[in-house]
Amino acid sequence: GTAGFHEVAAEIFDDALKTDNRRFLSVEALARFPVLCLDGAPAPGPFPGGADLLRMALDPRDRDRPDLRGVIEAEVLPLAEAGPGSLRGVRCVVLVDPPAISESLARDLAEFVRAGGGLLVTLGPRSSPEALNERGYAGGSGLLPARVLGLKGDPADREKSVRLRGSVYEHPALLPFNDPGRGNQGAVRVH
Repeated sequence: GTAGFHEVAAEIFDDALKTDNRRFLSVEALARFPVLCLDGAPAPGPFPGGADLLRMALDPRDRDRPDLRGVIEAEVLPLAEAGPGSLRGVRCVVLVDPPAISESLARDLAEFVRAGGGLLVTLGPRSSPEALNERGYAGGSGLLPARVLGLKGDPADREKSVRLRGSVYEHPALLPFNDPGRGNQGAVRVH
């Protein structure tokens, strides 16, 4: 397909009320979807940290072959280096294990979200519920929809982790996830 706006029509079988059997919609197909992963806990050594692994999952392209790229183009920036202009040209920001959000970044993110940008916050061992609540939740007027109560579980203790419930999917778009060779969400441990 091509990028741009496209018209979509959906029609169901006739029933007693024919006027609601067809729907039309205009959708935008994107040529690229830039994602910025702001890393609150950059890995100190040669091995990738959480934000790097997320970037590879979202954007597994070979950096040496720009001709073989997908729609999602993910980049990682240490949270401490985020400044004015960091969010320019980005469609979605992922805060990865943020220990705190500076006042200026909170302001930039609020403006970014108001302008239609996406925001995902993932917590980790460096995340500070108090600091995130101060600027992220801000008494209900901030970016976060609820207060962060704290982290649960212990990555070093398998008994104190939570597992995702495995599901059998029936929707055609999700059928590939029923194949155990593609992974098992029920084996994922969440801390």
